[in-house]
Amino acid sequence: MRCVLLGCLVGASMLAACGQDESGKDGKLPPGDVRGGDGSSDLSEASDAAGESSQDVRTAPPDEEFVAAFVYKGIVAGENDDQSDLYIVDSHGRNPANPAVEKPVALTTFALNPDDCELVVDKYPDGTPLNKAPCSCHLGCVVDKTLTWILVTVEKPDQNGFAFQIGKFNADLQVQMVKGAVFKNIVDTAFAGKYLYFSKIVFCADPTCQFQVFRFDLDDIPNPQAVFMIPPEDDPDFKDGQTVTDGHFTASPDGNTLAFLSPTIRSTRVYLWREGAVTQLDYICPGGMQGDHCTGTGSEFSDVDPLAFSTDGSKLAYFPTTKDGLELRLYNTTSAFVSQVFLMNTTGKDFKAESCNQIHGNDWKFNKVSAPMFAHNGKSVFFVASSQCDLSKKPLTDVIELSVSAISAGNFTQTSFKNITNNPRTNTMENSVIQAFDLSPEGRNIAFIGSPSFGEDKYTPLPESSAKAKSSAEVWVVPLDSPSSSSSRRQITYNSKFSATWIQTLPPL
Repeated sequence: MRCVLLGCLVGASMLAACGQDESGKDGKLPPGDVRGGDGSSDLSEASDAAGESSQDVRTAPPDEEFVAAFVYKGIVAGENDDQSDLYIVDSHGRNPANPAVEKPVALTTFALNPDDCELVVDKYPDGTPLNKAPCSCHLGCVVDKTLTWILVTVEKPDQNGFAFQIGKFNADLQVQMVKGAVFKNIVDTAFAGKYLYFSKIVFCADPTCQFQVFRFDLDDIPNPQAVFMIPPEDDPDFKDGQTVTDGHFTASPDGNTLAFLSPTIRSTRVYLWREGAVTQLDYICPGGMQGDHCTGTGSEFSDVDPLAFSTDGSKLAYFPTTKDGLELRLYNTTSAFVSQVFLMNTTGKDFKAESCNQIHGNDWKFNKVSAPMFAHNGKSVFFVASSQCDLSKKPLTDVIELSVSAISAGNFTQTSFKNITNNPRTNTMENSVIQAFDLSPEGRNIAFIGSPSFGEDKYTPLPESSAKAKSSAEVWVVPLDSPSSSSSRRQITYNSKFSATWIQTLPPL
């Protein structure tokens, strides 16, 4: 079956939950107001970047105290490359519970009875357990934004998905599992507001599949509530057996609104679930319609194309790649208003070739967007902008901030994009390849996952020959108010045997 989960190629939270590295994937990453160009928005342009800082803040204290939760995955072949663990670190690079220790701490102390939770690390072909182990984050864990709840992967993923169990932290940050709260054959999950959402397959007839999305109220964990289907029963492409969705979705930070995509090989539909109802926000058919049918083949659409919600779910941003280029579509989810702009216009030409032609000599341009997230105040959108037009060299990646005012104006120039990370355009280890990021709780910093430039002391540069610099990732922090120099970035973790793969910021302990 085409639709079932292969390994763990899902959203960011599930990449972490399954202990998988999201590098190179187009899936969602942990994400957050946005409106189109109708002039009715009360959102103003984000403030200009501060002047270049002469201070090397790798050794300076951050301007905001916060904690980052992240997953470390083993990278030593035959030793730990089948393992992962969940860690927390403060914005200085220290153990948040004991700042005298300048290292992250594993968040994996389980206070439980042996019967409360166990891992199924291997299965027989028929799915029955082969090898079991005590409950841990060995197969992966993720947490919510309040560090109250944890989702533990309890079965090694297979072609049917993965299994998870819910736990809760006590005052000592020990995990107490909710006995019996185990769910299997899961495709995607999201902590959002006071809820946990997850999806699982209910029907599949290649190439078309259908998935049920469920919701838990975390304040009172009863049986999960079935909330909607992906795609909905009345989706015309689903009725015709043309949909190629894999059951992924995006939740608003407040947990009251969800969005999902229903792609075919030639089109995609943008759906919204809110107040118990599913509505279609958009239908994109680049090849044009013939009667009631979309024409064309070989589209770039996927159900993990980048989506992001404003905090209250009233606005949605979508970044599709069509035959005409890389687009940004902004929706008002209460009225389905849409504003369409091009971040890279390649109308009438091959996207890959033409986008690289435009990037040549203008390396501030980009042809791929991932991990979009809106500022807490809704005045701008952040995302990882990337390009790799020469496969023999490292990708060019940066976290970019784009104000809503600039989006509404369109006609982008280099000054439209505020570069937060300022990666050097080189093939050296100073060019940190960025995989994922999150905005700090107060919105004054970005914590991101990127390839390391420094060794264990986080100050001494790694040699260019270092395998660690080429094949792994660590946690970095960069302030938003002084991003004009790459020296404002601070690498705050280093572990020679592990690579960071997922990140989420949290308030101080």
